[in-house]
Amino acid sequence: MYYDDFNIEDYDENWDFNKVVNGILNKEVDERTSAVKKALDTYKKNYKQAIENIESQKATIKELQNKVPNSTVYTDFINALDKENVANFIRLIYTPDFKEENSFDYAPVWFQLVINYYRNKDKVIEILKSAGIDVPDSAKYLRLPFDWDAEEITSFISHTYNGYITNGCIFGGNIGFWYQTKLWNDPMRNCSSQYMYVPWQFVLRNPILNSKKFCKQMAAEINKGDCGLYYTKIAEYQKLDKENLDAMVGEINIKKLKKPEQYTIDLLFDGIDAITDTEQLDALYTLVRGKYKAIDYILKMPKSYLKKFLHDENVDAKRIILELNDITQEEKIELLKDFI
Repeated sequence: MYYDDFNIEDYDENWDFNKVVNGILNKEVDERTSAVKKALDTYKKNYKQAIENIESQKATIKELQNKVPNSTVYTDFINALDKENVANFIRLIYTPDFKEENSFDYAPVWFQLVINYYRNKDKVIEILKSAGIDVPDSAKYLRLPFDWDAEEITSFISHTYNGYITNGCIFGGNIGFWYQTKLWNDPMRNCSSQYMYVPWQFVLRNPILNSKKFCKQMAAEINKGDCGLYYTKIAEYQKLDKENLDAMVGEINIKKLKKPEQYTIDLLFDGIDAITDTEQLDALYTLVRGKYKAIDYILKMPKSYLKKFLHDENVDAKRIILELNDITQEEKIELLKDFI
């Protein structure tokens, strides 16, 4: 209500109600229309300025694009790239996906760089060629083993017995050996060769392995020993779904394991719920009983193994019980009864 426009002294008994109402409405419309026009003018001004800025930027970019290819600085820069410094230049532009070393310089520099900058391999190849480095056309078709399909991975598993790599370079420092096979672009022939030298660190990253079918196949190879045991390092390269991990661990014959690597032990305890056979659990207990901080492993096993461990370590049993943080006070008291 516009009370400021109403003055009691100006009151006229003949006033027209409709005229007053229309006057108020017209004033409201005029004020709102004025505000909208003002906002529209501001918008137009800002929009025009924005368009002008964009056009200016386009002109600047075009000018730079025209100058750079003809610049002597650009030409000198490209000419200065060579085998010795091109890796440093690429490192300034891209973040490496891997940090694989060229074992014994068995592989050319382009092979190492294409692997280490795999996600940007096409761009890296262009830079290498600009630096005058001879890169074969086949380089752009390189597929690391984590990009192999099911048939290719099946072939690898079927030839696990050929999986050893010179000097024990199983999970690193092996790309030079792989290059020497000349089969890195032909997975099927590569896997069936006597010395396939396929880098395990890339095989174990393949998401296809995260399935019950392939987990059981890997377990079968693990039970054969030798190169098959390398599959137990898979948890360091990818996280298996619990059902697939359980399928794998549940198939492993722990009784056959002799002095297994730490990563093998870790895999077994990651899937401890799948180990239900008493003989297998006894074998696992034997493997970890003498390890550093063995109690950490024992606590993940069925409770009967905690009691067994305490009796086996009778001299330190009380101290071990009192230092336990993963059981209740009541459980500690119950355990202590056997040693009082």
